[in-house]
Formats: sequence, C-alpha cells, structure tokens
Amino acid sequence: MGQGNEVKSTYTAGDRLAGVLDITRPILSTMGALGVAAGAALAYGGFPAWNKCLIGLIAALLAFAGIHAFNDYADKRRDVVCWPGRPIPSKRLKEWQGLVIAIGSYATALVIVWFGFNSTCFAVSAVAIALGCLYSGYLRDRVGYLILPPIEGMLWLCGWTAFSPDTLFTSWAPWVLWAFSATWQAGHIMVYSPLHPISTLMIKS
Repeated sequence: MGQGNEVKSTYTAGDRLAGVLDITRPILSTMGALGVAAGAALAYGGFPAWNKCLIGLIAALLAFAGIHAFNDYADKRRDVVCWPGRPIPSKRLKEWQGLVIAIGSYATALVIVWFGFNSTCFAVSAVAIALGCLYSGYLRDRVGYLILPPIEGMLWLCGWTAFSPDTLFTSWAPWVLWAFSATWQAGHIMVYSPLHPISTLMIKS
C-alpha cells in the first residue's frame, strides 16, 4: 500500500523489484481474485477442472494487478502527498514503468480470458477494466469515490460469465454477487475516503 516504505535517494535492484510487486498490491489483488473465483464456482456449481481454475485465477490476479498499477500511475501527483512511499512517488519505479505494468497486466488477462473462456466473459472483463481506468483517471475526482463499487463488482461477474455466460441476464444469482461486492467495497471506501479527500488543486492539475 505504500505505507512504511522508506523513501531513499538511491535504490538497489531489490528495492526496484519490490516496487514492481508493491504497485500490483498482491494482497488486495488476491482478495479480489478470490471473489472472482467465488463467482466462477457458483456459476459452475462446484469446482471446475484444475486447469480452468488456474488460468482463471491468473487472469483475475492480472486484472486486479493492472487496476492497482494504473491507479498508481493516475495518482502519481497526489501520491507525493498522500502516499510518498508508493513506487512511483518514491521513484522506485518510473511513471512509464507503472503504465507498462498496467497495460501488460490488462492485455495478458484479456488474452487468457479470450482463449480460455468465452466472448461474454471477455466483454464483461474488457468493460470492467475500461471503467476501472476511467474511474482512476477521471470519474473519482469529478464524481467521487463511491462510483467505484459498481465497477468493482463487475469483476465478480467475470467469474460468473466464465462458466455460465448465458445466464448473466436470466438469473438473479450473478447480480446478488455483484451487489454483495459493491456493498462491501462501498463500506471500505466510506472508511478510507475521509483520510484521503479529493483535492480541487489535483483535479485542475
């Protein structure tokens, strides 16, 4: 999360490698990926074949990693004040490196979904990723933090559509899952956002 990281004048190769890991928020990405896995298991009615579980987990981890990396790239100026220990403001990573990590994670995740699952899952995943980028780059500072929960919930729908694409709009179950994710995320944001108010100066810059 960028907390507790010492800002140095120079960094070792190990420090920079740790920055690559840090920008993807491995703990938060894993938590999100488990939510996607829950959607997949519910849609399948149990646990799919191990190879499907593995590639689905990798795709979900990469999607969440990309979202976190792009968020850091979009927040490169505000993080100098809010989270100076994060990889970009601390200069463990360059701005372009954060963007490359985000794009690479997104692209790999979508390729896996396209070849490993189905077109509906791919479409939901692509829209969720696009809206996630729009949130970090534009919507958050102009609409507010609470625009994120419905976007975040879409990633859980990706898990559902991986195994039951035809029921996305004919069953209430995936939307209950979406609502659960959105509600949890909204609660998290209501605790988090007062500590990180949106600055008008940051919006104008």
